[in-house]
Amino acid sequence: MHEQIPLDLLTTDGGTKQVEQILLQASYGIFA
Repeated sequence: MHEQIPLDLLTTDGGTKQVEQILLQASYGIFA
């Protein structure tokens, strides 16, 4: 279920915020 985030998302202006949220949620899910 943990898919690798495409690097092209990181280059978009709104993509970085979205990626940060996804990573935060993933981290909380893993370490919770």
